[in-house]
Amino acid sequence: MKPRATVKPRAHMKPHANVKHGKQGTNQAKADLAANPAPVLDAHLASPRWAVVVMYHPDEETLQFWQRMAKAVNLVVVDNTPSDMAIKTPTWADYWIANHNNLGIAKALNQGLHMVTYLNDQALRTQCQWQNAKAVVNGAPVAPTSASAAIPPSAQPCPELTKSVTQPPLLAYTTHAPLWCALFDQDTRISVEQIEQLFAKAGQLSKECDQAKRPSIAALCPSYRAKNLDRFGDLITIDAQGISRLNPNMMTEQQKQQVYPVAYTITSGSVVNLAAMEKIGLHDDKLFIDFVDIEWGLRANHLGYQVLQWPQVVLEHQLGDAPIELFGHKIVTHSAVRHFYYFRNAMLLMKRGYVPAVWKRTELKKLLPRFVCYALFAKPRLKHTRAMLAGLWAGLQGQTGRQHQPKAMSKDIKR
Repeated sequence: MKPRATVKPRAHMKPHANVKHGKQGTNQAKADLAANPAPVLDAHLASPRWAVVVMYHPDEETLQFWQRMAKAVNLVVVDNTPSDMAIKTPTWADYWIANHNNLGIAKALNQGLHMVTYLNDQALRTQCQWQNAKAVVNGAPVAPTSASAAIPPSAQPCPELTKSVTQPPLLAYTTHAPLWCALFDQDTRISVEQIEQLFAKAGQLSKECDQAKRPSIAALCPSYRAKNLDRFGDLITIDAQGISRLNPNMMTEQQKQQVYPVAYTITSGSVVNLAAMEKIGLHDDKLFIDFVDIEWGLRANHLGYQVLQWPQVVLEHQLGDAPIELFGHKIVTHSAVRHFYYFRNAMLLMKRGYVPAVWKRTELKKLLPRFVCYALFAKPRLKHTRAMLAGLWAGLQGQTGRQHQPKAMSKDIKR
């Protein structure tokens, strides 16, 4: 079954000079909510716990882990596994979107976010009660309640729903409370307590920003430890002088309790504000896989939103394949296909005006050493070298989206 396109990023990203916070949404959404009043919620702290996880060839341990997580949050799973290797739709996910093809991390995240806004809106319209952080509507999975209700194509509740209808607007509901959603890669490992900490902190910070009239928060992100590299990811900031990095391992316990504005961080584990995302735009599916998190963070900062990182919460994450060890340092590496996207997308971001010039200069300086390192030490060498050269050329030519790859290489995209 050929997947249908569901979400496209905005073609033009321009700053919004007069961003208004608070009540948002389309006139139709407001009219619908007026006709079907929602329960009164705490404006910041009572937002339901939604999460989206993107899967690609998940193993049994991965499925078991997210099955446990589904007991604590309202979980939407987006499966990018090709149809000939796709797993059977499980009963434990609130919604399972089977793409039957690898549509890329950006498009998969966007599909999940559309589904979250739809389900959250429908749950509120039907006066559902949040019980143990799970959405229950008359004891059954949430389903469309009117002809105008819509869900993304290929999305299905569990058990499977085969009818496909048109997609909704991204932001279906923000009248009573900000809608937050956690985003995950399947390889991330996090506890239920940590997820709850992130949602509670996001609500608290959002309330403080509103009261102090500070810029809205686009995302709250934990720190992460790359288990295959055995090191913590840096907190990254960008200003006119350059790029600064602060490693959580060098912080005191008191410093870790603070939140820090950053230029970007990895997507997995982040809790995003969908009201802010309505202005910022979705993830750029033209990039397909690499630099998706960096591009979105830079765009959010450019539009005046805050991307915050909280070192007190640390998740475990897998970055790439087994690293290359060189002069006592572990260097992250990926498959040849991923190196194609890395070099291509680096070139694509060089052409974007909202990407800081200092980031462009720094990234350009890193490309040659990376190229030499991967060409010499990533095996098979010729395969990686060809992929990187092809990526550079594709980026210079402005090619976007998924590039055709031989079937034997398709599974390598995960890494």
